[in-house]
Amino acid sequence: MNILFLSKRYYPSFAGGGEISLKLLCESLQQKGHEVTVICCDGEKNEVINGVQIKRVFEAEEKLTLKQKGQLSSLIRKEAEKGDILHLYNMFFYDVMGMAIPRIKKPVVATLNNYPILRNVENAKGVRKIKRSLYNKAYLSNLKKIPHFICISETIEEHYLNRGFVKDQLTVIPNMLEPRFLTKPKARKAAKPIIRYIGTLYAKKGVDVLIRAMVIIAKKYPSARLIITGEGEEKDHLIKLAKDLKLQENILFEETVGYKDIIKRYEDSDILIHPGLWKEPFGRTIFEAMARARPIIVTDKGEPPKIVDRKDLVVKAGDEKALATKIQELLKSKIKRDAIGKDLRKKAEKYAVENVLGKVLRVYGNIRHKCWK
Repeated sequence: MNILFLSKRYYPSFAGGGEISLKLLCESLQQKGHEVTVICCDGEKNEVINGVQIKRVFEAEEKLTLKQKGQLSSLIRKEAEKGDILHLYNMFFYDVMGMAIPRIKKPVVATLNNYPILRNVENAKGVRKIKRSLYNKAYLSNLKKIPHFICISETIEEHYLNRGFVKDQLTVIPNMLEPRFLTKPKARKAAKPIIRYIGTLYAKKGVDVLIRAMVIIAKKYPSARLIITGEGEEKDHLIKLAKDLKLQENILFEETVGYKDIIKRYEDSDILIHPGLWKEPFGRTIFEAMARARPIIVTDKGEPPKIVDRKDLVVKAGDEKALATKIQELLKSKIKRDAIGKDLRKKAEKYAVENVLGKVLRVYGNIRHKCWK
């Protein structure tokens, strides 16, 4: 098949796990003998990366201009004529593409890896509130014109069903793991226990809760270290919080590391923490930690509890005492940590390329059949 993707960014331009997932999907399809082209808006350059044809058309800001919308819509219609499938992979474009879909005579599928980009109505008044409501209604209406969606999780599927989408329009297919994560994990032998958070530093990520939990943990395990790996707008606040709580000796802040080096960070940890305060749609760091046979504690929000699939690794979001208690339980017993790690490793195998790619190809086959029926 000849498959055309549309995304705001593509490797080596990254904003998060979505770009990692797209790269892995494109390269896996290419390795199976399919022709793969990606149109993206993160520069102006055509190139081939690991067999995938990349067409960077322009540098997009937070919103597309009318000129850019027209340019993109025209290019997509032209390129789609050469392909068998058009796969949209970024929420940034979906309302625009919803308007263009009726003029594209090819099968179309879109990946839903986040919540719809809607404008805040609750805090608006008068004319502004009316305009925002109309925008949201039009956005969702255009979005629904896309024939089929791949939801990366049950949490995402549930959200869109509640927005009036049809069950038959949605298929749940999770993100896939890079094969290197499923190689044999290395055991950690260092004496001092290492607790680690890997991810962006935003308020909704709940890292402040983890820092407060360290106050309790440090009293019982004074040699324990929390390493926070990542960047974000909350970093200065979190550094100050650690200082105010006199945890400078127990908490280390580490800059974001290159993705090729991330496995070493997992393996240099005894316990990983995902302390989210919001309904996380998925959580790539969760199944990566699982694949490296490391226990990872998550909160009861969104998809993370379903990924780990163990009640003994789930705590209430925002509860630093519950989080501290759970971390202490795991620090107490290496045997328990190893047993949990072994179980999580086995569960992570369902995210292997060979177990996920076939599901994507079945969706492609189904929508092609419906399009030409």
